[in-house]
Order: sequence, then C-alpha cells, then structure tokens
Amino acid sequence: YASKKVKKVLYLADRNILIDQTILNDFAPFNEKGILTKVKAKNLEEKVILAGIRSDVAELMQAMDVFVFPSNYEGLPVTMIEAQASGLSCLISDRVSIECKKTDLVWQISLDESAKNWADCVIKATNAERMDAYEEIKESGFDIQENAKLLQHFYLRAAKGEKDLCLY
Repeated sequence: YASKKVKKVLYLADRNILIDQTILNDFAPFNEKGILTKVKAKNLEEKVILAGIRSDVAELMQAMDVFVFPSNYEGLPVTMIEAQASGLSCLISDRVSIECKKTDLVWQISLDESAKNWADCVIKATNAERMDAYEEIKESGFDIQENAKLLQHFYLRAAKGEKDLCLY
C-alpha cells in the first residue's frame, strides 16, 4: 500500500449463498436482509470482502493471521484441514467436530461465550507463531497423493468387478 498502513480485512464466506450467487449471478440475498445489509448497517463495506468461489484459497490462507470458524453445524470441515496445513492458527466453535483438530494450531471455544471472549481468543491466536504442519496433516491421513492412489486402486478393483472394495 502506498501509505504503508496495514489493513485488517475480514473475509466472510457462506458456501451456499455464494455458490448460488456465483452460478446465478444473482446478489439479491445480500440486498434483502442478508449479509450485505448487515455489513452496510455497520459501515463495514471497506473492511469486508465477500470472496465467492476462489481458486487461490491457499494463497489467501497464507495472507491470513488467524482462521476463525464460529459455525453452528459442521461435520469434518475440510477448510479446517486446509487452514492447519497452511500453518494458520484456528479458532473453532464448540459445535465444530473436534475430529478436525489434527495439530496444536486449533483452539475450540463455545458459541455461548461473549463476543469479548471470542475477540480475546482471536488476539491470542493471532499472536501464535505460524508453524509448518504439513507432516502432521499428512500423517493424519490427509495427503492428497496417498488418497489419490487409494482411490485409483479402489476404482481399478471396482472396474474388475471385485466385491470387497474397502479403501484401506
């Protein structure tokens, strides 16, 4: 930046809304009681980016200081695996499956906690040292090359008509 002033940016992403809007090129939900209305009401237009579907997620994660995931309903979010693989400190809600914790980069906090407590945790997570977690992620079964080999083996056996198609 010309002013050499660092901007703080909040990325908001909602898979269902953004995918629908990207495919349909229809941003009406943002204009009618949606996220954009809330952003405008709080005068945050200059601070919030609605990222949509991206192919540069790894690069975005490298630019982030902390990954905050205050979700209500999640199984095993792959985004949490990606965030840890990029070395990001992650703060997740108590409603996100703890099985996504593959490294010491993840902290879990209750959605019932106050906004101040969440903010304090974000600051602590932001100050944590970024680490290379590739080996931990790989050892926990999330190596793309190994999984591609397993799937290739599975499909080759299925094509031959084999009945026992267990991946492992």
